[in-house]
Amino acid sequence: MRTRAELEVTINQLQTRNKVLTEKTFQLEQRAEEVRSSCERAWSGKVEALQKEMEDMKKTHEEQMHQLYAKYRAEEVRSGCDRAWSGKVESLQKEMEDTKKTHEEQMHQLYAKYRAEEVRTVCSRAWSGKLESLQKEMEDMKKTHEKQMHQLYAKYVPQRLV
Repeated sequence: MRTRAELEVTINQLQTRNKVLTEKTFQLEQRAEEVRSSCERAWSGKVEALQKEMEDMKKTHEEQMHQLYAKYRAEEVRSGCDRAWSGKVESLQKEMEDTKKTHEEQMHQLYAKYRAEEVRTVCSRAWSGKLESLQKEMEDMKKTHEKQMHQLYAKYVPQRLV
């Protein structure tokens, strides 16, 4: 059977440990919130930048297509000869196809960048889930610790009253 002094030392140790664990939990929760906020701001900014870049590229492409179409129509009107017209049309069609390919490549690159950002966001969400799981585990440990403290206190109090 333990002496009163031993029980008091044990209770003090458990109380100290409880305070340390409570402080660490609080610090971890604060840091998790800071990281979560920082990530959300960063990803939001990157997504907005990519959307703007995509809109700019779309506008540029539309302007190029309008210019090319205007050039094509002007050439069509000026052409009096079927061969010359045919040659110009083929040339312009090739130029349009090249422009279209370039645009498609640019759009694929932009989509790949956007997709990479989306994958990072999914990973960030998964990390957030793991963080929540760890926080739950810490809360469970804290509850178990408090229960043990109450049990120990219950053992100690009846001895002190005798």
